[in-house]
Amino acid sequence: MRLPDFLGLGAIVAGTDLVVIVPERLGDVIQKAARVKILAPPVDLPMYLVKQHWHERYHHDPSNRWLRGVVAQLFLE
Repeated sequence: MRLPDFLGLGAIVAGTDLVVIVPERLGDVIQKAARVKILAPPVDLPMYLVKQHWHERYHHDPSNRWLRGVVAQLFLE
């Protein structure tokens, strides 16, 4: 099954025998919202990069810079 986003993923897999692979942080969020169980994968999974993109006109915008910083910190923790 392919979904365009993660919204509602917990409701889809809860109460079924479906398995889904998601980033650990997202798994934590889904587990709090739905009756699902988090299990460690049986194999090593590759790392992935998270990138931010924005229009050049917002490069120096204080609000946009703040938001980019907040998002970047989330992935550094």
